[in-house]
Order: sequence, then structure tokens, then C-alpha cells
Amino acid sequence: MPSVELKNVKGDVIYPVLAFLTLSALFVALWLDEKDFSPASLRVGYFAMGLIEAMVIAFAFRAMIRKQAEIDHVRKVGVGAMQELDLLLANAKDFIYRHDRDGVFHYLSPSVTRITGRTQEEWCTHYTEYLTDSEINKAVVQNTEYTLETGVETRPYLVEILHKDGYPVTLEVNEQPYFEGGKVAGLVGVARDVTERLKAERALRESEERFRTIIEHAPEAVLLLDTEKGNFVEVNSRAESLFEYSRDELLSMGPAGISPEFQPDGNRSADAVLENVEKAVLDGSNVFEWMHRTKSGADLVCEVNLVLIRHEGRKLVRGSIMDITERKSWEQQLQISEERYRKLIESASDAILVADAMSGEILDVNRRAESLFGRPRDELVGMQEISLHPAGITESRRKVFEIVAKAGSFAEEFDEIVRSDGTVVPVGISVAAFNLGERKVISGFYRDLSERKRAEEERKQLEAQIQYAQKLESLGVLAGGIAHDFNNLLVGVLGNASFALSELPAESAVTPIIKQVQIAARRAADLTNQMLAYSGKGKFLVETVNIATLVKEMTNLLSVSISKKATIRYVSDTEAPLIEGDASQIRQVVMNLITNASDALEDKEGIISVITGSLYCEKSYLKDTYFDEELDPGMYAYLEVSDTGCGMDAQTRAKIFDPFFTTKFTGRGLGLAAVLGIIRGHKGAIKVYSEPGRGTTIKVLFPGTDKTPIPKKVEVEPSAIEKFSGTILVVDDEVAIRLLAQRVLTKAGFRVLLARDGQEAVDVFGANREAIRLVLLDMTLPKMSGEQVFRSIRMIDQSVKVLLTSGYNEQDATSRFAGKGLAGFIQKPYEPSDLLAKIAQILAEN
Repeated sequence: MPSVELKNVKGDVIYPVLAFLTLSALFVALWLDEKDFSPASLRVGYFAMGLIEAMVIAFAFRAMIRKQAEIDHVRKVGVGAMQELDLLLANAKDFIYRHDRDGVFHYLSPSVTRITGRTQEEWCTHYTEYLTDSEINKAVVQNTEYTLETGVETRPYLVEILHKDGYPVTLEVNEQPYFEGGKVAGLVGVARDVTERLKAERALRESEERFRTIIEHAPEAVLLLDTEKGNFVEVNSRAESLFEYSRDELLSMGPAGISPEFQPDGNRSADAVLENVEKAVLDGSNVFEWMHRTKSGADLVCEVNLVLIRHEGRKLVRGSIMDITERKSWEQQLQISEERYRKLIESASDAILVADAMSGEILDVNRRAESLFGRPRDELVGMQEISLHPAGITESRRKVFEIVAKAGSFAEEFDEIVRSDGTVVPVGISVAAFNLGERKVISGFYRDLSERKRAEEERKQLEAQIQYAQKLESLGVLAGGIAHDFNNLLVGVLGNASFALSELPAESAVTPIIKQVQIAARRAADLTNQMLAYSGKGKFLVETVNIATLVKEMTNLLSVSISKKATIRYVSDTEAPLIEGDASQIRQVVMNLITNASDALEDKEGIISVITGSLYCEKSYLKDTYFDEELDPGMYAYLEVSDTGCGMDAQTRAKIFDPFFTTKFTGRGLGLAAVLGIIRGHKGAIKVYSEPGRGTTIKVLFPGTDKTPIPKKVEVEPSAIEKFSGTILVVDDEVAIRLLAQRVLTKAGFRVLLARDGQEAVDVFGANREAIRLVLLDMTLPKMSGEQVFRSIRMIDQSVKVLLTSGYNEQDATSRFAGKGLAGFIQKPYEPSDLLAKIAQILAEN
């Protein structure tokens, strides 16, 4: 269109000028010829007529061109407008739609594809086709129906549709009805994608919540100032505690309210506040020192950091205030006294030295350097820093100095220095270069890492102990489980062997065979007892034990069974505390330790020392022991067995408690492994000291007790009761044990009821509660545990006697029944006589 307008301007100017020139030429020719039409004047006239004709033609041609230009312009403007409209609709943020009263779309602008991923053709369906199950869609149909029925335009509302790619899109819809024949024909609407806006609003809310959380938990006082109103609009709890005002009080105040009237520089606080706030608003931030005053009147020197925040059209300033009163005081003191600075350096925990960067000559040191290097200051000053390190690293130290001189700093985590006595000490070094006048020097900080290295070694040792304890625990669980199951089997073997012997005449040919079976079963029972001891769940008859007396008895007995070349020296502390434990188990510990000490002498003359006593053990002492759980500090009774034998190296010491490990011939049994299990069962510990060629010392620790010995109960033999009678319920999941108990008890005069699992035991007891005098209850049962069965039958009859039996030790098995009225316990494997004696004792107590 601009080019057409330009042509019109040219035509409007050129053609009138051309006409004027033609007429002027004609009049001039006539005047010169005095109206005599000479040839020259005719030529001029003809020329003028030609110009006039040309002008007429030009005017006609101009009119034709101008008309065509106007037509082209209108066409171009119309096409351009349509293209521009299509472009606007296709790229608009919103899309326009129209649907009829039936909800079927008749028009959707092209931008619907960009927003929803679906083409205009795909959208030619009902407007609810692609709605999601979102709660916000429940009002969509109601709004649409209401507008169609009433013709009243509704307020903008939200709708959620499913994008073609499967994710939801939230639209803000603004629609109004259109009419045909005076009635509502449908709806025309504009839909805008507000998914990102809603996400941004949610993010903004979350950001505000995080902002509030950050402010509230900030280590410094934080206050938000409204720059227009001049008061605080938000404060954190640190501001309340710092200024001693409540939150409500602070919100009614401004910066001047928590400041003295004048600042230290003499400026009025109210005026200075405005200047600092204006600077923060103009520059975006402002950091300065300020004198604040608390509610109680105390003045605080603070570092204030103001940051401009724009929020909802308002200009807020966030003030982060840190009390630096102490820091300022310290800085002033440092400026006043150089001596105090020197004292600070002298009191440093690290050794500090200053050396020439070029020559490495030491110029100054602190006192810690004197103690670390083992040399006085006068000796260190003038030495080469390189000479403080082990020989052979001179070149590397020179490179360090070169690096520091160029880079300005250097840190070496681990290094070594040599003290004056030749001791090599691990250190961590950090050095830095700086200019001291015209001289470039290097300051070095040397931290003694001996304790750290020692702690690292202790940590590795502790990890090894934990791994070892875990290994023992795993093996112990395995050994305990096997022993428990094996004990169940041995009940049947031993019981049936004993029962068979009682039924056979002494002269029977099979009597010796059954006795051999009985002997073998008892040896197997001893082996399972060792396995239980190793697992820490051996047969414990807990009582108060005087370890000194017990060890002395065992020493006298073992002196005849050990090597004839061994001499036993016994030292006893009569003040040693009593312990709680199983005397027979502790005897096994004594026997194993003395036997091992005898074997260590290797048929050579030597001394075995046996010492008992008491020792108060700290945690630091107990942590270097063999134990499963952390032991409490306190008074312990100890047994120490040492020999002058061959000793052990580290590899052998690490294996001495492994099952079946031996430096002698194989097949020696569990040995020290069982000892460790017994000690673990007694909540004790073991320490081992040994070096090759220097003998071995093993110290066993038992926690002491203040309890006094309890007299043993007098066992009642079955013969003391004239005749057994009544009913006994035997509960065990092993068939052999149930049948054996039935035979033994029936022969003794009892009526026997049997149950193979926990549920059956409860049912049988409930049906025969009046007749049953005693229940022989196994600890481990199907369906219900022994503890559950015990609880259930005691709910039926509170007075019923329950004799518990298990392949585990009494302490472990009965711990769950403490204080619940358990009548007694018998450990598997047991023989018929043991069972009858236990039952007789329980019934006699009744």
C-alpha cells in the first residue's frame, strides 16, 4: 500500500506541471510571432498540441493505473488481513471455540492443536469427550447447562482435559451464549492454558513456605521491613530473643525503635535508617554495621545485611542482623595489644613455624612447635625446615616450597617429621606464603596426627572384632540349633535305652549292647553340651559362685593330669567379688585354659601361673576384649592363666577361638571356642596377651555381684513318694519323646495325655482341666509356641503345674517365664529317672 500512495503523489504533481508548461509554450509562441502563424509558430503550436494530446493520454492512463492500484491494494489488504488473522489464531495463547446446544463443537481455532495436541477434526465431538476425572470438572457440565438454559454468562472457571500425549492440561474458560432467533443456540468461548501458571502459583506458595521456614530457622535475626509504611511485617524467633521484644511488639515497630537515638558516629538513628534503606532499595542490597538496643537497654554492635525484595507490588527490605558485639570487642583488643596476638599464637594446638620462602630457613616458631619437634626455640630458629623431615625427601620438600611460593598455599594431609630423639611422628601440614616487609615467607601449621592414626588403628581393630563377633554369632546360632535338635533326638535314645534296661533282666544278652548305646548317647550329649556352650546357650544352673574357691579346687585336681614338667603357681585374692554363673561351666573354662597352657610348654619345663582377683574395668579397657555386646564398666572378678611356653603370633591369636582350631593334632574338639561361648553366656570378656617365644596370658573377666549364695534345694527322689497318681499332659512335637514319656509315666502310675502341637495342647487341657495335675511342656512347638501355650492354659487354670523342657539352657528358656509361676525346668536330653525325680519334687512342693 505505501508504493501505491507514492504513485498517486507523483501523478498529482507531474501531470499538472506538464499541462502548465504546454500552455505556457503555446502562449509564448503566439506572442513572439505577433499572431502571425509562421512556420516556426506553427511548429510551436503543433508541439503544444502534441503536448496537450500527450497530456490527455497521460491523464487517461494515469486514471486507469490508479484504479487498478486501488483494486490490487484492496485485494492485498484483504488477503493479508486473513493471513494475519489465521496467524494470530494459530499462535495465540488461547483458543476460541463454538459449540451448539448439544455440546458438539462447530469451530475451534487452530491453536487448539498446539495446546491440547489434538487436531480440530479430533475435537469435532462432544465437549466432555476429553475431560479427566479431576474434581474441578464436576462443575463444568453444570456451568454449561446453566448458561444454555438461562442465557446468563457465567464467571470464568477451570476445566482439566487430557492432552493427546496422556498428561492433564488445565484450562481457564470464559464463555458466553450466542443467540439465533432470540434463543440460545450455543456457546462461544475462549480457553487459556493455565497449567504452568497454576504450577507457578503452587511453586510460589511452596517457595513462600520454604522462605518462611528458612527465615524462622536462620541463625541470625531476620526482619522484613515495609519501605512505604516503615514498619516490620515479619520477624523470626531469633529476632525476638535478640531484641527481647515479642513478635507483636516488633511488628508494631520500625528499625529506629530497636536502635538508640544516636549512632556511635553521632548521626541520628532515625535519619540514618532512611539513608540505609534508600540505598538498599536503589542498589538492591546494603551491608553495614549498626548499633542496636534491646528492650532491657543493652547496646549491641550488629552487622546488618539489607536486601530488596519485591512482593505483590510492594518493596520489602529483608534485614539479616548478626550480633557481632563480641567479635568487635575481640578485634579491638587485637588492635590494642600485639602481645595478646602473640599469646593466641602460642596457645594454638598446632605447631606453627615461619620460614624463608627461598632458603627454607626457620625464622620463628611457637611453643607447640618446640614440644612437637622436641627442640627448644633457639635450636629450631636458623635450622632448615627440610631437616625436620625423614632423610630421602629433601627434593620433594623443595618442590613444596616452590609450589607454595608460586600458588600461595599448600596442604598435605599426611607427612612425617623427626623429633630430636629420632621418633618419627605423623603430621598433617598446611602452609601458606605471604610477604613480611620485602621478604617472602612461608608459615606452616603442623598438626600431630598420632592420636588420629592410633584411633584409626583402633577403629580397624574394632571392626575386626565386630566381624569376628558376627562370625562367632553365626556359628553359635548354627551350633545351638544343631545341638537343640540333636538333644531332642537324644531324649528318645537315652530314655528308651534306660527304659529297656529297666525292663530286661540283668543276665539278658542284649543288656551290654543297650548299655553301650547308653554310653554313646551320653557322649553325644556331652558333645551337644559343648556346642551349646560355644553358642553361649549351654546348660546353665545359675548360682552365686566364689571363683577363687572354685579355681583352687580345679587347680589341685588338674595338677596330676597336666605335663609332669609343668609347675602350677596359684595366687588368690580373697577379696575378689562373687559372680553369678554355672559352676560346672566355669570349671570347664578353668580346665581348658590350664590344659592349653600345659600344651604350650611342649614337653619342656615351665611355669603355669593361675591368678584370681578383682579389677575395676573402664570402657577403654573392656573395648579391647573378645565380646559380643558392649560391656558396662564396673567391678569384675578375673581368672588369669599364663604360661612360659612358645607363645603365639598375630595370625594364630586371631584363630584361637575358632571351632576345632588347634596347633596340635586335629580332633581336639571345640576347646577355646567353647570357653568363649561360656564367657559370652556369663556376660563376661576375654583378653589375650601373647608373643612368639614369650608365652601366653589369657585373662577371663566375670561381672561381679552383690548377691549372697542361696542354699540349694533338697532334691526329692521318686522313691520318697509311695505311689504316683493323677493325669499328666505331655506336649512335644517329637513322636519318640511323647511315646517315651508315656511309657515312663504310665509305668510310674500316672495317666498320660499326649499333644503334638500347641493348639492341640490347649484343646486337650481345656477338655481335661479337672484331672490334669501337671503339664510337661516343650518350649518349641508348631502352631503355638510354648510361651503361648503356657499363657493359654494358665488362663484356663491358674493353679496348674507346668514343667518346661527344652534343648536350650534353663536361663535362656525360662527368661520369658520370669515371675509367671513356672513350676520347674528340665533340659534335654534327660533320662527317665531325671524326669521322675523332677516331677516328684514339683508334686512334693504342692
